[in-house]
Amino acid sequence: VDGGDALVSLEGVFDFTDVTATPKLIDGLTALICSPPIRKNVTVKNNGTVATVVDISDTRAPLGFSVNPKTVNLAVGGQQVVNIDIDPKMLPPNKVTSAQFFFQDRLCGDVDTVTVVIDVGEMPTLEINPNPLDVPEILQGTTSSDKVTLKNSSMYDLFIRNVRLQQVRPHWSILTPLMGTQINSGESVTADVEYAPIVPGQDSAV
Repeated sequence: VDGGDALVSLEGVFDFTDVTATPKLIDGLTALICSPPIRKNVTVKNNGTVATVVDISDTRAPLGFSVNPKTVNLAVGGQQVVNIDIDPKMLPPNKVTSAQFFFQDRLCGDVDTVTVVIDVGEMPTLEINPNPLDVPEILQGTTSSDKVTLKNSSMYDLFIRNVRLQQVRPHWSILTPLMGTQINSGESVTADVEYAPIVPGQDSAV
């Protein structure tokens, strides 16, 4: 238009990505070095206005941490659960270990982070007293009975799953049934053992 102004109305749509991973912190995990693997879930959600692909990285996670899957496709409003696995036996005992996982949107490069913290304790053991158990010399065909105390000095409650004797000759016996016994932290149980040699000689057992 000569000598005048013209107004042009422009309209557009602004698309954006907004990827979030929750929870942001997985804390308070405890395990023993002998504990089975632990699995925790993280939910990845696309709060944006366009579909996207999210890459998940565990490059800053120590050995013993892993994530699966490492890539997720998210529609608008879509979400997916990702598994974070922790193997305590791969982590240092008596130490708190942390790991970071990065969730990066491919379109805009935005990153969200999840931190996992776990306290791994060493494998607890039972204190056995007396150890070793020395039996005085006895005659062939006779028996000697003694008591052995098993004390749980760890901070964990322990459960006896199996008891076995390693011996060359079957002269030793554990008379007290211990399998299935739970020994709580700070507590003890007493077991009766018997030595009954049927042939002469020196015997030992573990």
